[in-house]
Amino acid sequence: MIRFPRRLTALLPFLLLAAAAKQADARPTWTIPALSSFNGSQWGDLQIGRTTFRQIRDRYETGKGAYERSTELSQPKNNPVRVDLLWVKQGEEEVLRAITVRFNGPGPRVEEIGRLYATADQPVETFFWPGRFEDWTVLRFARRGVAAMTLRDGEVVTTPLLVLTTPDAIGTVTRLSPRFTPVERRVDPHEDDPKVMEFDEIDVNVDLDDDLELPYGEKRRTVDQIEDASAEGTIRSRSRGDGSYKVKITGNNRENKGGSIYASVTISGNGPYGPITATGSGSDTWGWSSQEKKDNRYKEYRYLQPKVRDTYRTAVSEARNAAEASFARQMRDSGPPPLWAIREGQWTDIVNDARYWAPPTDIPGSILR
Repeated sequence: MIRFPRRLTALLPFLLLAAAAKQADARPTWTIPALSSFNGSQWGDLQIGRTTFRQIRDRYETGKGAYERSTELSQPKNNPVRVDLLWVKQGEEEVLRAITVRFNGPGPRVEEIGRLYATADQPVETFFWPGRFEDWTVLRFARRGVAAMTLRDGEVVTTPLLVLTTPDAIGTVTRLSPRFTPVERRVDPHEDDPKVMEFDEIDVNVDLDDDLELPYGEKRRTVDQIEDASAEGTIRSRSRGDGSYKVKITGNNRENKGGSIYASVTISGNGPYGPITATGSGSDTWGWSSQEKKDNRYKEYRYLQPKVRDTYRTAVSEARNAAEASFARQMRDSGPPPLWAIREGQWTDIVNDARYWAPPTDIPGSILR
């Protein structure tokens, strides 16, 4: 017979209740229906304009959505797709207005998607984004309420992303052109701009214990050093610069046990490609030898000050070196957004066009029963 410790035995009823509550709270993952079953208003138990966020939250396991005001429907591990539900506010409810299906990997070939949604009386329509930097298009299956984002890789054209909504909403994506637009070369407007941040604000904040103080001139010395800082040529002190270089110093004194100085540095400002912030920290300690303790030197200002000074300089130098190295690395690595990020932003605009156009409808009772 297994005997539990008395303390554990007393807790068993509460542990069992907690386990039961956790099991009751567990929600299933959503099972994806066949892609071809979406009819322009319903996909499985999801209904455009009717399903609410509250229903989904209470019924299924969910995650953080890939878009603003969206929810991921959790899938079993190794599922080849990700499904996000996009909501719009309607009265007191968040109501489903569009669904995105993101394929892990390149996605199915465009011919496969065409077989799913194109019909003899409603062939696929091809649309182009003016100013695209990659060979991608949007295939619109208007009567089905489906838009497919396609991407060419050599001779293969795949569909990484589908948008499912109402036919009327799909028909209103107006920023696309039915006329062919060429793939353009992306021009970097900041290509020749120096990667340098200029800072005007310098702040050295010293907050030591009451029985500690920096030797005269140490703070001014730090400010002078910051004015000469370059961070491998990526920063410089300039009047009216929009950046800042801030140092925060704290320290404590434990008398005959020695003391510590802590420094943190924050450098922030704008480079040619946007804001950069870098931080660094440093610390150092001092102590007293047995003879110094015996001679009570830790009580005398003339012996304490050199230790405080050297410890302060070491901590500040360590923090500054770390922050400046981080800033220089970020500045060197800065550049225009990669082409895939630009494309993803354009696809998000298309998704939101379809999501926010659809007119509100009355919400009937729960469809998840």
